[in-house]
Amino acid sequence: MTATKNPFGKTRKVHDPYAVYRGHHGWEWRVLKTYQRPDKEKNNAHARWLCAVKSPYTFDSFDIGDTYIRDVFSNGLLVDADKEWEEHYVDKPRSATHDRPIYWANLPQ
Repeated sequence: MTATKNPFGKTRKVHDPYAVYRGHHGWEWRVLKTYQRPDKEKNNAHARWLCAVKSPYTFDSFDIGDTYIRDVFSNGLLVDADKEWEEHYVDKPRSATHDRPIYWANLPQ
């Protein structure tokens, strides 16, 4: 049996992330790379992503580094993503009348 390749293992640029999550008070996580396949992350409490993170502490710029995915999921909402990212990380299908899943919300900046 051959292992499936990680579809998000190639590092992307800050302006072209796989996904964008936003949280309160100006927090934003741009996912640039994952280190494991999505199915493996579910069983790893220490799973991490390479992210560009903007917060009130970064003076409106991005710091790049590893972030625990549990921190992103517990503090952010998915606001933008590639279709392949949605297939792996979004439980609900796209609405027939909307380009994005209907439960996504843009948080105030």
